[in-house]
Amino acid sequence: MNFVRPGEYRIKNIRMTSDNDTDHTVDISALILEMNIYENMFGDAISGNLLVNDTNNMLSNFPIIGQEIISILVSSFKEDGQEIFYQHDFKVYTFTARTVVDNSLTYILELVSPEKIINEQKKVSASFPNKTPTDIAKTILTNNDFGLGIDSRRIDFSKTNPFSNFIIPNWKPFKALNWLAKNSVSMTGGMDTTVFFYEQFSGDDSETTHVKSKFKFKSFVEMFKDKSDEIY
Repeated sequence: MNFVRPGEYRIKNIRMTSDNDTDHTVDISALILEMNIYENMFGDAISGNLLVNDTNNMLSNFPIIGQEIISILVSSFKEDGQEIFYQHDFKVYTFTARTVVDNSLTYILELVSPEKIINEQKKVSASFPNKTPTDIAKTILTNNDFGLGIDSRRIDFSKTNPFSNFIIPNWKPFKALNWLAKNSVSMTGGMDTTVFFYEQFSGDDSETTHVKSKFKFKSFVEMFKDKSDEIY
């Protein structure tokens, strides 16, 4: 089957893994009636949901209690027709709207990036003397103790001002990162520009065919300098 319209995607694989037992994994690709994935430059992390039509009574063998890992691999296409693959791991934070029809159970799995769950478990309480907002954002995103523990290859920054003495008073990481973005200025091409914090699917270059997400602490102007993964 070929792609015929912009925005079409093909589900390659959707797997659910128990948070307590990583060997307990089930392929739920054939059960998915609808999938939605949301990116938002005003939001902290990627979210989504799956409409599941459970005809195999999966819940009796794999009870969903929250925190399950949903690994999604889908493909779409670039402007030149080349297939491009998107891979992302989510966490289930709730499931709703159970409906029984003709011996099948339909429900919705609500998903968020794992960092959203980690954010609820961590607090940043520290002083950062003579640092820029970008310096502190890097620390919060990559630190394993009080931060989100994200691999540095999955973060993308603009250089910001001012150098100052910052104190983060026992805030969750996302709150601290958004505060830093609002209180920083990026100097881009001689212009003072606003900075945003968000998560986005992002390829490393125009030749990328396998795309994962990155957390961005980026100025408005530098967003337009990034190369496009897709054009609609």
